[in-house]
Parts: sequence; C-alpha cells; structure tokens
Amino acid sequence: MRTKDIRVAIAGVGNCCQALLTGIEYYRQTPDDMRGLMNEEIGGYRVTDVVPVAAFDVSANKVGKDLNEAIYGAPNKAYRYPGVEMKRSGVTVQMGPVLDGNPPHLAQEAPTADEPTCDVAAVL
Repeated sequence: MRTKDIRVAIAGVGNCCQALLTGIEYYRQTPDDMRGLMNEEIGGYRVTDVVPVAAFDVSANKVGKDLNEAIYGAPNKAYRYPGVEMKRSGVTVQMGPVLDGNPPHLAQEAPTADEPTCDVAAVL
C-alpha cells in the first residue's frame, strides 16, 4: 500500500460495493479509458487510489470469503464489467453485527452467517 492510498472499510458487501470495486478495477486495468468519471483527479487523488482494507457483512454467502469473491455472492446482481478480472484482494469479509435483522424474504437467498460477530471498532 502506498502512502497516497485512500483506505476504506466497507459496511455491507452488496450491489453498490460490487459496482464500486469492479469499477475501480476497470480503471486500474484500462488507465487510458476514463469515460464515466466526472473528474479524473480530485486533490491529487485518482479513483485507483481507493483501496479496501476491511469489509463487514452478515450473509453466509459473503462472510469469511475474500472481498473480491464475496462481491458476487447472492443476492448481488450488479452489472459485471466485461473483461474485468477481479484478483484476490487480501481482505476477508468479517461478520458484522445484525443490527436491524435479516428479513425472511432476504434470508431465503442470503442466510445470516453462523459466525461470531467481530468487534468492528477494534478492526477499524
């Protein structure tokens, strides 16, 4: 990790997370194509300076997996950028607290993981 990196922790490895991480990877793999970005650089930072360092979820489909694998766990269905290869991130999705529950209709596709809840503050 460079000193210029923008380190982020992700709460909820859902569709928005999938779109964000695959988008960042697209720009890493195609540095000459900045279409879709309003600004290529802001304050000396580029989109490719964003680096996930922690991730939290409650789904058995995601907890315990590498973040770049977990982003494709059900029920995620965000657009997949053709040709973007997501390599292992080195970030393991940790079990977050189930604060507002997991409704039955969602639990059918994304059951709550049977893992102990991590101490989010300590991880951060």
